[in-house]
Amino acid sequence: MGMTLTQLGHLVAVARTGSFSAAARALGVAQSAVSQSIAALEVDLDVKLLDRTPRSCRLTPLGEQFLADAQRIVRDAEDSRQRIRRAGRAGEGRLVLGLTGGLSGLLTEKLLGYAKAEKAGVAALDLAIVEGSVGRLRELLLEDRIDCAITYDVAESDPHLRGRLIAFEPMQLVAHPHTMARLLRPGPVDLSQIARFPLFLPSLKREHGAGRLLAREAEKGGVTLDVRHELQSTSLIRRLLVQDKLAMVGGIGAIADEVASHALEARVVELPAFTRAVCFATHASRQQGPALDRLLQDVERIAAEFLLPAGLWQATRGVYSPPDYALFRKLR
Repeated sequence: MGMTLTQLGHLVAVARTGSFSAAARALGVAQSAVSQSIAALEVDLDVKLLDRTPRSCRLTPLGEQFLADAQRIVRDAEDSRQRIRRAGRAGEGRLVLGLTGGLSGLLTEKLLGYAKAEKAGVAALDLAIVEGSVGRLRELLLEDRIDCAITYDVAESDPHLRGRLIAFEPMQLVAHPHTMARLLRPGPVDLSQIARFPLFLPSLKREHGAGRLLAREAEKGGVTLDVRHELQSTSLIRRLLVQDKLAMVGGIGAIADEVASHALEARVVELPAFTRAVCFATHASRQQGPALDRLLQDVERIAAEFLLPAGLWQATRGVYSPPDYALFRKLR
């Protein structure tokens, strides 16, 4: 297997930041993905590109020589990709949208319905939807395999992605009503409350998402959590919760209907770190264009007419009022 643009991009990031961990943070991917990518590149080239130490790494003389080529290839490929995409999609309404599993549960049906209609001189959208974790959607955007994504916490300082804030989504503690009645104590839901529950993480700790956030905040607060599993499966999440076995902390989009029908119970986590910014994200070099403008308007319409009134999303950070699930079901 020959070298790939992803491998070259990882090498460029490591050279710029000075370590695998810093490069992984800058790219929004797991550190193991960066180290494995560059190791595979070294095997393919049959040369050592980096001298590694426990805390940093530096280019070898051959690595320095190869870096200039890698930078040029990555830059030229990105320029070429953007030119051909703009030419091939001029005047078309075809878009590939990435969604996290939870956000997909809240948005997909209405988005597909809105996409069918002609609006403001823009033809109906030919909309394809891809689901993935926050980290995976970032990779797909950087690789130009999707046009845009609705995801969480795209920083204004991100050099690679452009994010438009849509709303804020407080994370929630979710469990079977029997489990909630047995373990939840009066007062706000914080880490001490969460620590009372047997938990599974709805994403892997090594990836950007609810699982890593929960593990990080518990460590910072000196709280020991009872974590039984790490999962990235919507069907398993539903089964474990409905079977009255384990609880979770995360977005409730994938199981909002079960909460609205009282098969599950949810409580907003009243901690600032557990409120995430819902963002409409594109590659930083991507031109918006009429189709993306139209899709963004549809997302903002769903937020304004459905998710904000029902309280699943909030217009400002730090609002901890419970959602109105009766209104959610009515507007659904």
